[in-house]
Amino acid sequence: MGCVHPRGESAIVASSLGLSPKVDSERLIAIIPLLTKEHVQAVCKAITKSCEDARQSIRRACQNAIDTLKKLYSHAPKDDLKKLEKEVDELTKKFVKSAEDMCKSEEKEITGG
Repeated sequence: MGCVHPRGESAIVASSLGLSPKVDSERLIAIIPLLTKEHVQAVCKAITKSCEDARQSIRRACQNAIDTLKKLYSHAPKDDLKKLEKEVDELTKKFVKSAEDMCKSEEKEITGG
């Protein structure tokens, strides 16, 4: 049997979570209240921002890949380069859709809808 580390309790109290943990000899118990409408909106806003950041990151990676292809295949036939660019574009669309689907799923989970 162990003891609850005192810094664990103080870290939870000091956090911005607004929790008031209770300590017994072996456990640290923190009751997590239901999310308020404002908290749900704030979390959804953060999810939307993360999704937009992911989309931008994916598109930057796509552009970097296309730039690299143009340098590497500068002497290759144009048709080969176009084919590779199309593959990169298809992958970009796939990953953007995947990021958007994850964000929608998270928003649905948070809102309970």
